[in-house]
Amino acid sequence: MGAKEITTNRSQTIIFLLMISMVSLLLPYVPFGQKLGYPFQLLMTWFHEMGHGLTMIFVGSTFSYLEIFSNGSGLAHSSSTPQAVWMNLSLSKALVSLGGLIGPPIVGSLCLIMSKNPKDTHIILIVFSIFSILSAIIWVKIGVGFFIIIPFGMVAAWIAWKGHPTLKQLTVQFIGIQATLSTFNNIDYLFTDYVSINGSNYPSDVSNISTSIGLPYWFWGIMVAALSFYMIFLAFKSIFTPQKV
Repeated sequence: MGAKEITTNRSQTIIFLLMISMVSLLLPYVPFGQKLGYPFQLLMTWFHEMGHGLTMIFVGSTFSYLEIFSNGSGLAHSSSTPQAVWMNLSLSKALVSLGGLIGPPIVGSLCLIMSKNPKDTHIILIVFSIFSILSAIIWVKIGVGFFIIIPFGMVAAWIAWKGHPTLKQLTVQFIGIQATLSTFNNIDYLFTDYVSINGSNYPSDVSNISTSIGLPYWFWGIMVAALSFYMIFLAFKSIFTPQKV
């Protein structure tokens, strides 16, 4: 009976993850899909820009504030030059750009892997709720992003407090999918050198990496895509592997 229950739960998890993945990727291309998926588009932008911002702190720079625009684009702003004594300036700049691309898949993959443990899902929801609300207050501050990220944090807190273990698991897996797919939300972004954000042109993340440490921007796009796919593969493999009983 125990083995059957575990198999059933695993099958439901596989179906749920595949459905959420497909919906997240295809929703923008169906009628009214962009409107239905708008909050989740902004959530993906938040993951991406927070990846940049936290990497800024890691390399000794100042993460000043984060902008999330109504069209789903965003910018993380720094008010100082990276000052990490153990890293040169070019590498620091490259890591900041890489942080927005690789950071979310790392966090998302960990969420998916840890979602197999009920105790871990409870902890993840608490951490996500606290961090998302604090980040909105400290770095997002104003704009559409503030009014989207705060509710996500509040819902996560309510589920952590009142939710059934199955609901907690599904929510953590949903968060994990949104984070892992944030890099592929606009796959062409990985293979372009300039991008328009809120009416202004900026070098793309892969272009910044190329300028900082060399090699063509498309090479870094391929590397980021391959590494992100690999992390997602490991996460799904962990979930799909039956637990020993």
